[in-house]
Amino acid sequence: MPEMLFYEKPVPLSNITHADWKLDRSELRYEFADKINSVVLAGIEFVEASKDYPIVFAKAGEEDVPVALLGLRATGNLYLDAKGHWLPDHYVPAFVRRYPFVLADGPAQSRLFVSMRLIRALARPGVNPCLRMARPSRF
Repeated sequence: MPEMLFYEKPVPLSNITHADWKLDRSELRYEFADKINSVVLAGIEFVEASKDYPIVFAKAGEEDVPVALLGLRATGNLYLDAKGHWLPDHYVPAFVRRYPFVLADGPAQSRLFVSMRLIRALARPGVNPCLRMARPSRF
């Protein structure tokens, strides 16, 4: 599995194991991203991201990938406040917004994984079920 930044112990999303998990997005907090100094960008994000961040190219294995620079030290995100909220009126990169979900290569194919670090948010009652009737929900 490629570098996962803030994803800890990602496991494949399962319609059996995670059938009753809900995601509470009522308060968007990004404290999980407080130690990163850059985040990968998709090409479609360049226009919006460039309004708030320098975009640089960094080595990822053999490839150069575009990243939004979030801080100048080895660790530390300058775009988070003390409560874990992204600074107002700043673009939040898609790699951060999609947390705790990530597409990654599994044993046989690409699959949707979920980070086990976010059990507190997924296990508590919420308004957005991850799965409905053993199929992915609209969310």
